[in-house]
Amino acid sequence: MRSPCAYVAAAFRATSAETDGDRPVRDFLGRTGQLLYGGVTPDGYAHREDVWLSRGAMVGRLNFAAALATKRLRCTSVNFSKVLSEVDKSSKDAAAARLIALTSGDLSATTRTAIQTSTTEAAVIKPAPAPANVPAGVSGNGNPPPPPLLEVTGYVRERIALLIGSSGFQRR
Repeated sequence: MRSPCAYVAAAFRATSAETDGDRPVRDFLGRTGQLLYGGVTPDGYAHREDVWLSRGAMVGRLNFAAALATKRLRCTSVNFSKVLSEVDKSSKDAAAARLIALTSGDLSATTRTAIQTSTTEAAVIKPAPAPANVPAGVSGNGNPPPPPLLEVTGYVRERIALLIGSSGFQRR
């Protein structure tokens, strides 16, 4: 399993999050056994998961994943457009495949199925809004309308939280 610091870094990379490491991030690291700059011995924190992994720490990781995915971490922002940037905007299944790809394929079959099913139902393909007083099929500048957009709904955020909290994501 990833250490708390490695887990936070991986979660931020996977969600294209930007943070200034404010109090919520530091508090999470402290509660899960790796207080930032707290490894005072010359070799720092132990690299054994039994030192920092417990049931309470796992609950903390799930809470962190939920807070990150729902943008409730102060001074931390998640860029869903970057996370889903390579998604074919006309395919609902592409969103699920992109989320699963964030783990390098280390998901259990149950987790994979939950993400595929829930994300497929939650991704909504909507046409881009047309400017007022413009006929259908034409954009404001006379060009064809832009391709449909993949709208990120609350359910997609929940599936991202499920993914980040999954044991497959937490493994190195």
